[in-house]
Amino acid sequence: MKHQVLFGIKCDFKDEKALLKAIKDYLAKFNRTPSTVQKGSMLEARLPHRIRQFHWNLNKETGTWFELFPNQDLDNKYFSENHKDCTWLALILFHLDFPGYEKNKSEKFIIDMLDSIGFNYEILLETDNKERIKGDAVS
Repeated sequence: MKHQVLFGIKCDFKDEKALLKAIKDYLAKFNRTPSTVQKGSMLEARLPHRIRQFHWNLNKETGTWFELFPNQDLDNKYFSENHKDCTWLALILFHLDFPGYEKNKSEKFIIDMLDSIGFNYEILLETDNKERIKGDAVS
């Protein structure tokens, strides 16, 4: 996988609690927990998309950043217009410069977490660009 990977999760918007519980259960195996952002600069960084909240985890041991957020924002705009069937999105950043990053180990960590959620998912976009993915196109 490349530096940034955007996954689309095929489920209903109301499945947020089930998704988060599955992620929490998976991360607990590694003594990790997801965090939730509901205000401040981390939400503002997602503009022009306005979202109520998102969930994230940084696992330094595997060099992975994970965030879960809705595809449709508060203004009914889609982050991934071409994949409206994916109600939730997971953005993964692989930090190749972290001491714990090992390509196979880090990718397995993410795939195992996504497999644990119980919903179908697919890769929507991959890029080695350092600029944050801001929708269907790489910025």
